[in-house]
Amino acid sequence: MIVFHKITHLIMLALAASALLSARSVKADQAVPFKAHGHFTITANLQDAFVAANGDRIQPALVQETGEATYLGRYSLTIHVEVDFTAGFVTGEGTYTAANGDTLNFTLVQPIEPPNSPAVLTFHGGTGRFAHAAGSETAYSSNTTTVQQGSLLIISADITTVGTIGF
Repeated sequence: MIVFHKITHLIMLALAASALLSARSVKADQAVPFKAHGHFTITANLQDAFVAANGDRIQPALVQETGEATYLGRYSLTIHVEVDFTAGFVTGEGTYTAANGDTLNFTLVQPIEPPNSPAVLTFHGGTGRFAHAAGSETAYSSNTTTVQQGSLLIISADITTVGTIGF
């Protein structure tokens, strides 16, 4: 009789674990709203500009940002971008780092014209709870300031994003 009860309990535990795993996989497939608000600084050394093999004029830059976002809490963000003046786009790869250390990876595409065009970030995995993340957000900047110090160009602005994420 004791063996029967133990087997029954094990089966019930297995069913409960299976239900939890199923609930988690359903959540992973569902996109939920994602919002962020922060402040970024772009730093570009104008002496680093180059002409790519295809003839495009490229300016590399570093974007650093801090803020607060849904599912991330307080975050920091780093993006290595290239401004392609010939093609008319900014492209890059970046990472959000959440308050708990989990990371969320993304690619960025932004048209150069018109000025202050929104950027689109597409999520593709990360670490921790964002290991299988997918989705996208659109980023809008405001209160932009630009300063040139010798060959350094420094651009700062506030950023607000809206999008969806599944993880």
